[in-house]
Amino acid sequence: MKKFVDYVFGILASLDFGVFYPVIVSSAVASVFLITMIVGFFVYRIRRADKTSMLALTLAVYTLAAVKIVCDLFSKPIKDEFVFSCIGSLFIAAASFAEYWLLCLQFNSREILNMREKRLIARLSRFDDCSCDGSGDDCFQSGEAPDESLVMKYTFENPFRRAEFLPVFKGFEGEETNNYGVNFNEVLSYIDRVRRYDLTADEEKTLDDLETNVSNFSRRNISCEERRKLSVGLMKLVKLLSKYKAS
Repeated sequence: MKKFVDYVFGILASLDFGVFYPVIVSSAVASVFLITMIVGFFVYRIRRADKTSMLALTLAVYTLAAVKIVCDLFSKPIKDEFVFSCIGSLFIAAASFAEYWLLCLQFNSREILNMREKRLIARLSRFDDCSCDGSGDDCFQSGEAPDESLVMKYTFENPFRRAEFLPVFKGFEGEETNNYGVNFNEVLSYIDRVRRYDLTADEEKTLDDLETNVSNFSRRNISCEERRKLSVGLMKLVKLLSKYKAS
């Protein structure tokens, strides 16, 4: 075993990268983190991308560099330039980890909504206060439905998408049907679009619940309470569309 370790150390020590490779390695890692952070300020997908793989790759690179440094210290004459390079690389490596911490803060930062998106969310929030008298008619506490053009844009209408149809059965024969004009297929398409992003566990559960309700409600008449539940789910979907700019 000792011979094998000596053999590996000898191979690593024979690789000549100069005396400044510790600084070069740590500077390259710090530069990658800095560039990623700057680009993340302007590109949403970069800002919201998972950076765990970058941390794993950084640790692997630093580990290999540290092993190479140890091999050089034990097998080669120590030069002052090499010592200064190792000390400098420690400070730069610390700075690179600080940059990774800033990348994590950037990833967890809350998205700032514009005034138009805030007004849309405020109007859809009125669905939470909806109450019905059991007759199946529309009933909002404020007496005012959300802006139809905005709701249709984010939820129901998309003329550029190929139509997909779910089997729809509107109640039993002889019963009054209430077709509220909801395009359930389009709602499912927006759910699929939001799922492409890195969602939290609560957001995943919200989409799962809404998808289950859409599949159930598309096949029959729905009660007033079910309408309220569907409205709340659609409101949360619009919030996610706005948050991840998936529309």
